[in-house]
Amino acid sequence: MTAIARRATAADAGRACPFCRFALKAGAQAAQCPACSAVHHAECWADNGGCAIMGCTAAPGQRAAAPAPPPLPPPPRVAPAPTAGAGVAPPPPTRSGSPGGRGLLVAVIVATLVVAGSAVALVLSRSRGSHAVANVVTTVITATAAAAPPVTGTTTVATPPRPADAGADETKSETEQTAIERVLTAYYQHVVASDFDAAWALLSPTYTTWKAGNGGHAKWLEQERVNRDRLDPSGLHVEVDRIDGDVATISVTGMHFRSPTSSRCAYEGVTWARRDGSRWRYDQGYLQNATRAARWRPRRTETLGYTCESSGY
Repeated sequence: MTAIARRATAADAGRACPFCRFALKAGAQAAQCPACSAVHHAECWADNGGCAIMGCTAAPGQRAAAPAPPPLPPPPRVAPAPTAGAGVAPPPPTRSGSPGGRGLLVAVIVATLVVAGSAVALVLSRSRGSHAVANVVTTVITATAAAAPPVTGTTTVATPPRPADAGADETKSETEQTAIERVLTAYYQHVVASDFDAAWALLSPTYTTWKAGNGGHAKWLEQERVNRDRLDPSGLHVEVDRIDGDVATISVTGMHFRSPTSSRCAYEGVTWARRDGSRWRYDQGYLQNATRAARWRPRRTETLGYTCESSGY
């Protein structure tokens, strides 16, 4: 069942997507279930293959099976050949290598493959939908073509190889950006909910190790308590500027902060994420290694939260 594609509204903002459980953001691409009206992230609807609400008729396991294909027509009736001795000479024997022998063999192979393919297609159509039928029919046709010997006087044209997916790198980049944005969104949601242990668990090991010698967990906690009381992360958005090895330099926009001089300061700027095994973690701050500090200390006004008179990371 096809979802209703739209933008998330202000009324949708803050509600949890039924699939990933992360909050929806106003203006983001969304998919509304046509059966139960549940609103998902558009990519979550696509990943799940339908509605994530258990029991919904638009959920992947609840979709109706495609109708079975019509039965094959019966084979044509062949009249019996006249017997020898009734004034008709028996047909000459057909050699196994003759065109007649090959034609009979091809006919038997084709008929067997078509019948078998139809039976498999019927089973798959009941369990997986119309797409499975198309795949099975394609397989049968391909196998039939492979089994049939070439006919004299014809030319077989090979199917050209499929070109490489030109969008592979772009898809990978989009996947990494989504993963990084989810980590930062979850981090600041934990902070404003006072779930500081969950937020700390999303930080990179390099950051927590460095922090142990620079005020430790207590100093980090003092800063995040300020953010809990003054930060509004509901509009957070992440753009990946570059990825160098396991480190991503990212730009954060959409958050706001109540500073001593502004009731709604734009809490924006550059920060970092680091790949830890198979997942990304928040790698805040520019002071944790000498190379990053040398590059970004002169540009610290561009880093996340600096212009809001927050003490930073």
